[in-house]
Amino acid sequence: ATWWADSLDYYESQGIDADYISIQNEPNWHPDYDGCGFDPIETTNFAGYNKAFESVWQELAIRKGTAAMPKMLGPETISFNKLGEYIDNLIHPTHVDVYAHHYYQQNVGVDPDVLNLKMSDFNADYGYKPLFQTEYAFLDVNTNAPIIRKLNLARLMHNALTIEEVSAYFYWALYWNGEQGLIDIPDSSSYIITPEYYAFKHYSAFIEAEWRRLDATSSEGGIELSAYISPDETQVTVVIVNDQTGAVNLDISFDDLLISGGELYRSSDTLNCTNMGSFNPASVLEIPGETITTLALTAVTNALPETPNILMVYIDDLRPQTRSYGASQMITPNLDQLAADGYQFNRCLLYTSPSPRD
Repeated sequence: ATWWADSLDYYESQGIDADYISIQNEPNWHPDYDGCGFDPIETTNFAGYNKAFESVWQELAIRKGTAAMPKMLGPETISFNKLGEYIDNLIHPTHVDVYAHHYYQQNVGVDPDVLNLKMSDFNADYGYKPLFQTEYAFLDVNTNAPIIRKLNLARLMHNALTIEEVSAYFYWALYWNGEQGLIDIPDSSSYIITPEYYAFKHYSAFIEAEWRRLDATSSEGGIELSAYISPDETQVTVVIVNDQTGAVNLDISFDDLLISGGELYRSSDTLNCTNMGSFNPASVLEIPGETITTLALTAVTNALPETPNILMVYIDDLRPQTRSYGASQMITPNLDQLAADGYQFNRCLLYTSPSPRD
């Protein structure tokens, strides 16, 4: 804990302020080289992740204060295996800001749907906090055709964002000596952009921080579609994955949102997130087979009222024992949704002075 706090102090002295920290990447990975591992609780072979996490939190809270200290995420397990065990044994679940993990399980890079049930179950059990997927890359030699590699990653990201509903998706490396990175650096004088780079770009180049995902559905089977909107509701991004061999015609429509225009980007066996020109909201959109399409759209929003309606909900004698406050044993989906869609007060103190009775 002291080492962590001293390290953050040093980084701050160099002008580097951490927004998030994780005390240990993949605590349940025990390599055959020097490493650091934790079990969910202390055992005869390994220290307890729960005690280590809490010790770091306490040290940072004392030195910096809970408002100024970095947010803490964890446990960043290799996969869904034992993930719940690490979370359930945290000493104070409210001290973790984000539940994070990786996707190294069941060869999901080849079959992007193989973890869908685990994603859904994890969201149902722990989705009361933000969820991050903080590391994944296809680590073996990938012999699939480039378009299949693009489609597999695009579908995996779609599933992570729409089924598990992660708030952040991280690729293992931008640069690497090998295809595990989005850009392969084979030697000191050259580089190779991998197919996964372009699939990742269909999301990362058109979705910014603080954007929110919109409900989006497709009536066409085999089409994966997701949509995202900027905080000021003037920009909308739609990502469409068609891994079928045949083309599909889509009539893109929006509820309570007027689209004035935009640009269309596409990847195929010959295209790499290429700008295909303007998007016409009034036209039917043809989506060729085995393609990824991103629509970067401009929206026209209604003017905000000068005096907006504000609904403030507070309940007498209710402790902060809802899932949105970190009480994982509670089943409070409606209150959690209100907190997610609005503003939740996390540092509120109520003081009641005694008064004489008649």
